[in-house]
Amino acid sequence: MRTLILILLQVGIFSLLALWYQKNPGEIAIQWLGYDIQVSIAIFFVFLLVTVTILYVLLRFVATVFNLPTFFRSRYAKYNQARGVHAMEDSLVALYATDGNKLAKTGKYTSLFLKNSDIGSFFQGKAALINHRYLKAEEHFNHMLKKGNLPFLGYTGLFHVALSQNKTKDALKYVDLCIALHKKATPLRLQAADLALKEGLYERAITEFTVLLRKDPENKNLQHKKANALFEHAKVLKKNNNSKKALSLLEKSHDLSPLNQDIIKFHIQTLQDLGKTRATLKLIEKTWEKTPDEAYVLTYISLSKGTTDLEHYKALQGLFPINPGHSISLLVQARYALKAKLWGPAHDALRNLMEKGHNSPEIYRLMEELKQSENAR
Repeated sequence: MRTLILILLQVGIFSLLALWYQKNPGEIAIQWLGYDIQVSIAIFFVFLLVTVTILYVLLRFVATVFNLPTFFRSRYAKYNQARGVHAMEDSLVALYATDGNKLAKTGKYTSLFLKNSDIGSFFQGKAALINHRYLKAEEHFNHMLKKGNLPFLGYTGLFHVALSQNKTKDALKYVDLCIALHKKATPLRLQAADLALKEGLYERAITEFTVLLRKDPENKNLQHKKANALFEHAKVLKKNNNSKKALSLLEKSHDLSPLNQDIIKFHIQTLQDLGKTRATLKLIEKTWEKTPDEAYVLTYISLSKGTTDLEHYKALQGLFPINPGHSISLLVQARYALKAKLWGPAHDALRNLMEKGHNSPEIYRLMEELKQSENAR
């Protein structure tokens, strides 16, 4: 467009000069190297126009010729880039299909056509990992770190290599390097937390699950896993005679997983060991409200300091009203009422159980025992 405007501008200027010459005719004389040239002004301007046009076209032609290598290089680069993108697409398909052999081939083509990117090394490293060629995989991933274009992917690859060889410390080291580059690397952090929990590195697991729960505080699975990490760490601490610290962790664990019976039982046992009678009774009562368990009954009775069957029954009155309609509450009430020879409460508890559709062999045994006891009066 600019060239066309320039040509039209030149034509316009020379046309105006030609019109001006018609009104003001004249001649131009040139003496040069012994030659005399005399032409009219009209012919001179026509000659000048043709000369300028020829020079312009010639210069454009020369510029185009000298620019041809760059043109071809640009076209070739675009062609290679298109082939590299196609190879990268094939590599992604092979990666998700876990086809190691195809991924090795397409990854090599990706490196060939996309020379300024480390993505080809990543694909080749993944291919080696799939084919269990760990040294080769490490070589490719370390190569990515040297160039420094995609260090996060390099460390991620090295993490999976270490994980595949059960090198826990190395795996966690590479996770830390990944997280240093990208704080929101949630899947890697979750893998690190699970790995730490599995290997007994409970403090590390607790730290990772705490960070993950800050991002997703309502995630029940994460809450359960953190509770488990706290519970396992508490067991280790108690074994090492650090019951106070263990109790602190158990309280947090119980808050995260209030229905986990293993945590509750260990929590109760730890409280007992520390001589915290009132706290133990409160914990049993709180647990009885949601999940009654006969395993708590003997502990509750032992803490009441009663010695006779009647005293035991009276102590359990602290539990029965908390969850009176539950089958375990009714069954325990019937059993201890019989032991205390309180036929009325025993009869009421057994009748309620039958009305609720419970008909276990023990209920029939207790009913028979009640009948015999009443007849023996």
